[in-house]
Order: sequence, then C-alpha cells, then structure tokens
Amino acid sequence: MNSLRFHSDGTCSLPELPGYCAGLPEALSEKGEWKLIHNGAKTNQLIIQSKNEVFAGTYYIRFKRDDKNKLLKMYLESDQLSLWCSKGLFDYDRNQELINELTNDVVN
Repeated sequence: MNSLRFHSDGTCSLPELPGYCAGLPEALSEKGEWKLIHNGAKTNQLIIQSKNEVFAGTYYIRFKRDDKNKLLKMYLESDQLSLWCSKGLFDYDRNQELINELTNDVVN
C-alpha cells in the first residue's frame, strides 16, 4: 500500500512509484519536506520540496467528507498532479467538529 505521510518535524514520506526507471533514485526519492501556506484563517496551499520530480510542487488543498465510508478525504492539485487522499487511522465519529471546519460544513 502506498501512502503519503506528513510528519510533525516538517518532513514527509512519499509513495513509491513502481515501474519508474530504477536508475533515477534522486528523481524518485521517497523523502521530502513540507510546509503550509496560510491565507487568512484557512490553509490554502501545501508545498512539498523533494528531489522527487513527481511529487515536488505547490498544491491547492480541498477537504471532503465521505459519510458513507466514514472517511475524511483531502484533494491535492498542482500544475502536474492531482491526488485524492484518505485519512487513515482517524476516528470519524469523534472528529466531526474538525471535519466540519475543514470541509466548510458541506455534507456530501
């Protein structure tokens, strides 16, 4: 299972990319650094800095609730890549206030 992990120290673990040329380890690094850009009260952008050319970049962030599957989803979009992410190991029922805040109270 591939996952994108954001650590509290500002580092991130990036997904493996099977099928890419094994001779390009720098371009497919599984490590990086991240930071959030705030505009007012909301976080508008995520910046991933890495030698990994696939995941490095600036992303716009959007959250969506999935009540049917009890998941908080995050959509990341840059000029070259779009990702849907699901928050793992997250108590959906106990975090409704946070979910409402992140999704702007939109129930889908």
